[in-house]
Amino acid sequence: MEMKNKINIQIKMFMKFRAYLPPDSSEGNATMSLDEGSTLNDLINILGIPVDEAGAAVINCFSYGFEDSIKLNDGDVINFFAPVFGGQLIKVLHGVQNPIHCQ
Repeated sequence: MEMKNKINIQIKMFMKFRAYLPPDSSEGNATMSLDEGSTLNDLINILGIPVDEAGAAVINCFSYGFEDSIKLNDGDVINFFAPVFGGQLIKVLHGVQNPIHCQ
């Protein structure tokens, strides 16, 4: 049996997404270990976030939609945001650098 390398990521959940945090999370934050090669879609499935609750994920200061299958890397910080303002936040964030969350 081949052992897969692991990556460690930090996740931060906002608003209703906090309900999907792992049990060992604290104040909306958690650290997770995933198989190397895991994608944003894999993480969303692992966390159990329903597709119909799609929002935006900001990964290392860049925003992606839940449908994006971007590969995650060791040390990534992923912020999850619920859709607000009729999806306007997602339209503003999608695919742009977001320096507000880079601090």
